[in-house]
Order: sequence, then C-alpha cells, then structure tokens
Amino acid sequence: MAKQQQSLNLKYISYERSRKKFVVEVPMPDGSRPKRRFATREAAIAYRDDICSIIQGGRLALNPEILVKEWVGIWLERYCGDLSEKTRQSYAQLFRTHCKSIHNLRMVGEVKAFHITNLLGDMKRKNLSYNTMARTYAMLRSCFNRVHNEQLIVYDVIPTTGCIIPKRKRVGKTSLTTTSPRTAYSVSVLDSLVQAARTIDKRKNVRARWACLILLLRVTGMRLSECLGICKSDVTFTEDTAVIDLHQGVHDVDKKQSVQGQCWAVEDLKSEASYRKLVIHDKELITLLKMFLALEHPLVEYAGVQYNFLFATRSGTPILHSAFNKMFKKIRASAGSPIRVHEIRHSVATILGADSDIPFANSAKYLGHTKEVFIKHYVHAQEESEDKISLKLTPKSSGSIQEEARLYIARPSFAPKFAPTKVLRVVS
Repeated sequence: MAKQQQSLNLKYISYERSRKKFVVEVPMPDGSRPKRRFATREAAIAYRDDICSIIQGGRLALNPEILVKEWVGIWLERYCGDLSEKTRQSYAQLFRTHCKSIHNLRMVGEVKAFHITNLLGDMKRKNLSYNTMARTYAMLRSCFNRVHNEQLIVYDVIPTTGCIIPKRKRVGKTSLTTTSPRTAYSVSVLDSLVQAARTIDKRKNVRARWACLILLLRVTGMRLSECLGICKSDVTFTEDTAVIDLHQGVHDVDKKQSVQGQCWAVEDLKSEASYRKLVIHDKELITLLKMFLALEHPLVEYAGVQYNFLFATRSGTPILHSAFNKMFKKIRASAGSPIRVHEIRHSVATILGADSDIPFANSAKYLGHTKEVFIKHYVHAQEESEDKISLKLTPKSSGSIQEEARLYIARPSFAPKFAPTKVLRVVS
C-alpha cells in the first residue's frame, strides 16, 4: 500500500500520514535525496536548515545527527573537488557497495573504531582483495579526519584510529595479491603479443581490430584509455607517417553515475604532460589506421558533444575496457605470457630508458610524463646478466696497454720485510 504524504508549504518537508511523521528530503550534492523522519514539525525544520547551511558552504558546526551517507555526499562535493570525476565516482561506488553497515544506518557522531574494524572483517570474509580493503580504509580515514580537522565534530578518538586492517593472505613466502608490482618485458614478448593478435580470430575484421590496438600500444606505449578515446579527426597522415593528437580518454563508469546512463564516459587526460602528439612510422600500423579511418560508424553524443571514435562498435560507442580486457586475456594466453595491459607501457618506457641516444626528458615527453615520474615509476631494471653489463662498461683496449702489461706484474721484491717467510717463498 502506497504511503500517503501530505504536501506542506515547507521546502523539502512533507507529512506522512501512515506513520504520522514529518519527512525531510534535502537533495545532496551527489544527486541523492535521503529521507529523514521526525515526530515534530520543529525538529524537521531545524534539521533541514542545518543540512542546507552545511551544503551551501562555510565553516559551520555539523549536526551530530547527520547520517554518514549524508556527510559522504558533502565530503565528495566540497573536499574532493580537485579529483577527477572518475575518482569521485569510484569513491561513491565503494561507499555504496562495501560500507552499507555504516553508510546508511550510522550517524557521524556514533561511528566508532570497532564499526570500521567489523566492516573490514566482513570484507575479508567475502574474500575481497587486500587492495580493496586498504582503499576503503583510506577513504574512511580521509572522510572522518576531515570532520575532525574542520571541527565539525570534535571526536575524543577518531573512528579510524585503532581499527584493525586485515593482513594480506600468504601461502608460505608468496603473497597472494591481485595487483603485483609492475614488470617490464622484453621486445620479444611484446612482438609475440602482436603476432598472437594477428591470429586470434578467424574473422579478418576482428583480427585487424585487435592487431591494430595491440600494435598501437606496442609502438606508442600510450595508456589504454587514451587509445580507446582516439577519434577519427585526431589522426592525420603524411607521406610516410601518421600523427595522432591525444587530448581525451574513455573510461568505464557505473550507469547510475554516468551523465546519460551509459557505461562509458569521455574525460580529460591524466595530466598536462599527457596532451601530446605522437608520430608513427610503422608501415603496418599506418595501413591499419587508414583502414579503420575509412570505416563508417554513427556519431555518438556525450555531454552535448558528438564523437566519431576510431575504435568503435557498430552503434558508434567506444570499445569498453572490460571488452578489451576480456579479449586481451585470450591474446595473452595465446602468446604464453603473463603480461598485463599497462605493463606494455612500462616495457616501452624501459626500452626507451635503456637507449643512451635518447634523453630521459624526450622519452618522458613521448609517454606523457615528467622526467621524474618517468625515471621513478616506469623505467625498470632489464634482465641482463652481470657479464653483459660489464662488457658494455669495458672500454676498448689498445695495443699499447697490452705491451706494457708487464708494469702491472707484482714482483717479490715489493713484498714487505715483515711478511711471514712461507708467504715470501710462495711468491718467489
């Protein structure tokens, strides 16, 4: 039976006859409208005024009766404004998915350390990855620290202080984690991926698509989001080269958080250094790019702008990360390598870093990074033996050094007088 509500002449407040309660529905910055019920009209008005004043801005004393769900919406809007839209959406998704025990039921002033400890324990029992638990804990810590630092609520003990984080699962000395450190692979491994993509499917158009995508990542070392976000207008050709202008990326998003209810979103690149132009000389890749440029796909609209993606489905929408990763697993299995998608970029960076003729600053600019980030995170140690490294560092010897090698021969007369007799006899 539908609940009967009576509209009052009060903004965001209505009366629910079935429960004889005053219902307050203040729209939050994240788009939600959480309901709060009060027995008296005065309590509902006071709560509405507090929430509205907090949302509008200013350093105000926060009502300790506010739900964690309501504070999270304010925190994402006010204190996470410098983050990208994709990051804020992932934060909101983690809160909705894994923090239900405190997100919907607890008030900000009631949350204690054992609530968060129990929440992380439930995540561990569900066999969630350690990185998901650590990320959730980091978000909760930032969220509740902001309440305390802004003096909205003065905690005796901050809720995230003293809570227990589950440890990584270990079998013997091996740590079982979903995201191990990045590894750089050799040129032969990258070439085997390209060869596997050329023969991954019986259909020629499917082979051409994945060969072009893998070869593009192999030659340029760009991010997957940058590759999938290329439009036809971003590619130009000269006599022997192709030039790609990178200025946007495509990401997978939650349908509920997307602008138009789609599974993808067009976003700006990661940093200012990511906006760059790449020149391609590989003849096979240039041929494949020209072939895809000639294909006709319908235009798709996102946030009022029309896009004509280079790598698109029949409906014109871009290829999703999830679809790419599904096919990449087959290509990786065919090549017999455990390489991951982003490790192609790390491998290209390591190849560039090992070339002494190319300065680090130029290699970093080509990959869309600063020199410091390029050296710190992307250049890995190569799998070379100590003998090979020693041979590279050994200078070319001349004949004069070999002729005068006798100058370096130790003679018995140079032995100290106080040396033991047995040693002198061995030397002589």
